[in-house]
Amino acid sequence: MVRVLARLPRWLVIAVFVLLIVGGLFASRWPATACLAVVALLLGWLAAVLGATGGTGRTVARVAAFGLLVVLAVVRASGAGLGV
Repeated sequence: MVRVLARLPRWLVIAVFVLLIVGGLFASRWPATACLAVVALLLGWLAAVLGATGGTGRTVARVAAFGLLVVLAVVRASGAGLGV
């Protein structure tokens, strides 16, 4: 999968992530949850593949971003929060 992502234009990968995050924030309950879950899974997978490269600060940032997306997906699935 890393090779597939590496062959794609960088702007396309970023655009897909941005669209999934925006969809996760502004879509209705279950599509939003699905979008955020996909982003969380991809980010978690990428963090696992990269491992401890870049030092402790980057590892902590990856784990924090993953945790934030999981919490956001759970909040969206429960139908609470965000006022959207």
